[in-house]
Amino acid sequence: MAMPNLFIRPNSMTRTVASTLLYAALAASLMACSAPAQNQQNTAPTSVEQRAEPVVTRAQIAQGIYELVYSDKLDLLFVASAGSFTDSTVPYQILIVSPADLKVVGTIPLNRKAFSLALDDQANRLYVGNTGQAAITIIDTQSRQVLQNLQLAPMLKGKDGKERPEYHFRQLLLDTAAHRLYMPAFDNEQGKLFVIDTQANKVEKIIPGFGFTATGIALDPKHQRLYVSNMQGEAVVLDTQTNEIVKRFSLGAEQPLNLAYDEINHRLLAVDQGHPKMRGFQERGIPGYQSRHPGNRVVAIDLNTEKMVAEMPASGPVNLKLDPARQRLLVTNRESGEITVFDSNNYRKLHSISTPAHPNTLAIAKKNGDVYATVKNGEDAAQGMFESVARIQF
Repeated sequence: MAMPNLFIRPNSMTRTVASTLLYAALAASLMACSAPAQNQQNTAPTSVEQRAEPVVTRAQIAQGIYELVYSDKLDLLFVASAGSFTDSTVPYQILIVSPADLKVVGTIPLNRKAFSLALDDQANRLYVGNTGQAAITIIDTQSRQVLQNLQLAPMLKGKDGKERPEYHFRQLLLDTAAHRLYMPAFDNEQGKLFVIDTQANKVEKIIPGFGFTATGIALDPKHQRLYVSNMQGEAVVLDTQTNEIVKRFSLGAEQPLNLAYDEINHRLLAVDQGHPKMRGFQERGIPGYQSRHPGNRVVAIDLNTEKMVAEMPASGPVNLKLDPARQRLLVTNRESGEITVFDSNNYRKLHSISTPAHPNTLAIAKKNGDVYATVKNGEDAAQGMFESVARIQF
């Protein structure tokens, strides 16, 4: 998974990359789910690790879970489930999970696979990225009803007779003040940005020019800047008032899968995944490309100078989240099966938390700092085994 996330491709070479980008958290892979096991209906949480600090509990809740968001307003978790890619009877749904005990307290049925999520808590709107169908599902979180399916781009039929989206989408990012929803996409590996008007619920603009395979996305609302990374190792900067690209600069990271904006320090943080199969994909797709760093790190860029000021070790990093109130930076590490916690000011490692097999995406409860993570199964998991949500209490 992860974006994050996950890509869907029409030919054999790019299907290999789709499998690689399973490491991304924020959107959609066609490769990660399987048929349901018959003995996976118990969703009671079980403790997998207890330390004086932090304490981790987890619960198996469904097949094919991807992103999750926490509603401070409702004190609930919303978890995207894409069902199974081998068993059509497994439902696509949003799981509503109690953050206190990780029990599933409700579901919202969908007619399209759910991968990425964005929550407008004040407006009671949950946006669900149906990346494999080039669509977004809009849900009222109070009534728990689907309000609209918004088709972003057409589905095209290939020579094999299967339908695939004209564009391949990743994660969602909301600018609630501007009433816009942003979604990176690409076709023929060239990055674009879809801008959705959340008042009219329609595509406002499709902006080209985001380079080879657009990946992560982060917002600086104070300075009206949106940052989109690509697999050329660039950050492409958008003026959110004009929806025009104003600059681009090197991140110093070769595989910047996901981004986060640190408002306190005015820095851009990026995971540098360092996956060898992705490196091969870059060599084939970028003329003259040569890898100069093995990745497996998180980098911090000072946006005043656009220079790297720090790097933190990681192991197949996927997702990252900032908790500015508690000065924490959290990173999921797919390869080591851990979530690492850094001091967000000096980047000193505070904790390394075991959450095997593959921690994917993160959400944080503002009120108490509890952290929630989706955890993907390992490759040796039984077919149909439910995947997990973990709770970390500091």
